[in-house]
Amino acid sequence: MTYRVNKGKPTKLQKLHWWLLHHGRRRLVTIESLNGLVTFDSKDKAVGKHIFFRREYDVEEVKRTVQLLEGHGYIDPHNPGMALNVGANIGLITLALRRHSLFEHVMAFEPVPSNFEILKKNVAQNGYSNEIECLAMALSNKDGEITMELSGENFGDHRIRSSADKGHFHEEQRETISVTVGKLDSLIDQGKFENERPGLVWMDIQGHDGDFYSGAKEVISRYHVPVVGEFWPYGIKRAGFSSTQYCEIISWLFSHYYDPKGEREFCSVDSFASMFEKYTGPEDGSDIILVNESWKH
Repeated sequence: MTYRVNKGKPTKLQKLHWWLLHHGRRRLVTIESLNGLVTFDSKDKAVGKHIFFRREYDVEEVKRTVQLLEGHGYIDPHNPGMALNVGANIGLITLALRRHSLFEHVMAFEPVPSNFEILKKNVAQNGYSNEIECLAMALSNKDGEITMELSGENFGDHRIRSSADKGHFHEEQRETISVTVGKLDSLIDQGKFENERPGLVWMDIQGHDGDFYSGAKEVISRYHVPVVGEFWPYGIKRAGFSSTQYCEIISWLFSHYYDPKGEREFCSVDSFASMFEKYTGPEDGSDIILVNESWKH
């Protein structure tokens, strides 16, 4: 591969190259990276910009997280099941889960058509079409259709619309589209887990977590699935969940959580309310791991 992972500051030449790409005509750009051969939209100022400069996206985080869960007995290395990437965007985490962890099979969920087409392209051009199944849908607490609001620059910040009130990021001004939505639990009846059980959920759905859990209780509890997800209090509250409601629903499913930015140990979910006190700004948050101690292998 003709690339080098860049952990330092971008050079002036790299910055100029990005500026020309981003401000030129809109097009798809394909580069080599640690995640694999990756295509992204030149107008994506978040995920696209990150992968362009760094030539990797959260690969070490994926490896560390899977190793942590394996080490604590929440993932069986001999029978890990399949990984579910919820809010897969263009597939960078999906590729990392398949390429750099235990999981041979991944199911990737992405509802926004423009992201979904790039997701499928990234899966195919890395030779994973038989190992990764892509589903064009959002996951929530109902089956049918739902409204998504689209971010103009950060294509990883498209969100299920729960409020049209004025927001910190001017969400009320965003373009909206209708997309397919479903409950994760509904996939049991569709036979999606007949041949292989889910072994991990890796989720980034911009605060819609509460409704996701409401529609995923059966899958998570039946198959003992640890969940890795973004914890973003601003997004959670804008999605219509209070801190009390959020704590109640995760307490129903999980016994412990792990905050990589906090203490280096799993903590009881009884103390989870403190996370809302810790991350108070509209851009504050962390990536968390949620498990149930009774699931250990």
